[in-house]
Amino acid sequence: MIKQFGIALLSILAFSQCRKDNDSSNIPYISVNVNIDVDNPAYRDIKSPGNYVYINGGSEGIILYRLNQEEFRAYDRHSPIEPQDNCICDVTEDQLFIEDPCSGASWLITDGTPQNNAAKFFLREYQTSFNGRTVRVFN
Repeated sequence: MIKQFGIALLSILAFSQCRKDNDSSNIPYISVNVNIDVDNPAYRDIKSPGNYVYINGGSEGIILYRLNQEEFRAYDRHSPIEPQDNCICDVTEDQLFIEDPCSGASWLITDGTPQNNAAKFFLREYQTSFNGRTVRVFN
């Protein structure tokens, strides 16, 4: 019984060391409540899925990405890796990743999953809702 408990405990510890830290609290908290009309010509890039726009808000701006016809993702551009350096993340040319130019960390744009060892923390993600015309980005 004790041997089984010890094996179970070691397994839990081993797997927990593989997990990335989801703590983006090292980025300053800024209240966000932004409404974006997707029919506004300034936001024409998010009329179709797979596209993004940069919008004002959050700590260093927000990346608003259209995942599909009904869903959006919104990430703070302030890198969580070395927040005191105020590095601003950008979407890569292929529009698949969000990249921190200072550390080389990158995240998948569709869900924020870290893509390399430099991405020790997740990006701060904001909630979104969509009524067919207006995207609300909020926390």
